[in-house]
Amino acid sequence: MVNFVICEDEIIFVRMFEKIISKCMVAHDINYNVHIFDGYGSDFENYIKRSSAFNIYLLDIKTKCGTGINAARMIRERYHDWTSMIMIITSYAEYKYEALTKRLMLIDFINKLDRCEEKIFNAINIAIKNYDERPNMLTYEYHKTFYRINLKDIMLIEKEPESGRCIVHTSDNEYIIPKSLNTIEKMLDKRFLRVHKSAIVNVDNIKKIDPILNKMTFKNEKTSCLLARGKKRELLECIGNDR
Repeated sequence: MVNFVICEDEIIFVRMFEKIISKCMVAHDINYNVHIFDGYGSDFENYIKRSSAFNIYLLDIKTKCGTGINAARMIRERYHDWTSMIMIITSYAEYKYEALTKRLMLIDFINKLDRCEEKIFNAINIAIKNYDERPNMLTYEYHKTFYRINLKDIMLIEKEPESGRCIVHTSDNEYIIPKSLNTIEKMLDKRFLRVHKSAIVNVDNIKKIDPILNKMTFKNEKTSCLLARGKKRELLECIGNDR
């Protein structure tokens, strides 16, 4: 599912953006939704906070409630979403330098007065090329801070001893998630396998397995022996016996 998120306070442009999206998506066999906001208030922020889907944002640079640049910063920096695509659409061309120097990974800065429809159409097609139909984020809130972990970066998820929490090991970090392993398992996709009553692994990130010691080595060179004997054959079949 692709979610298009339009934030624009002029209805004429909202309708134009909807038509461009519809025209573009005819060529793609992908389900999509369109979410519309007229400013960057609490409703907009709550959407960002709770969405774990692939989003394509079409943001007006100025509304009665906030700016597109600050919204893009919120998406990237506060809610750690570096996967969704963001384009700024405005008639204020003088903001282009500011927008592009904020290191917010914008897909485009589009002037409403300069071939706007054509440029939005092209930007959406570029964004769709980055779409992966698999879930891409594990999202949760802990100690009043909101986190997103890119699923492709996860090596191992293990139950924390004597607690109802789990530890998520990524390529370069560790995160405490206040959820049970069973709950987290339901949030994952087929690249993940329960290999132990206390562990789930990302099969894509296993470098090798020692079947004698029941030890897994991940691509970041970390190791784990949380491999149940009854799950060893299934894991070997998933990754191929050559690893």
